[in-house]
Amino acid sequence: MFRLSKPKIIIAALILTTLNFAAYYALKVGIGISDTLQHSEGKELAAGLEEKSTFIDFFSSIVITIDIAVILLMLYLFIKFVIRNIKTSKKAQ
Repeated sequence: MFRLSKPKIIIAALILTTLNFAAYYALKVGIGISDTLQHSEGKELAAGLEEKSTFIDFFSSIVITIDIAVILLMLYLFIKFVIRNIKTSKKAQ
């Protein structure tokens, strides 16, 4: 199927960790933007803040979706590994 090497796994983990930290920071900023948006009176300011809030929500949703996909992939690979080991242990007996 595909080969996983240690450098590829480390790079992928670093990228995923960086994305998660960025999403966490974006969500913290998004809470402040939502609070400011509720108290803003100018239409131009409200439009800009609404645009930033939408981008932050979209970015965070994408990162969470990637996290779920990676978790499911890891679960699949783990189950495949366990099944392969069970089959080889039965053949050895």
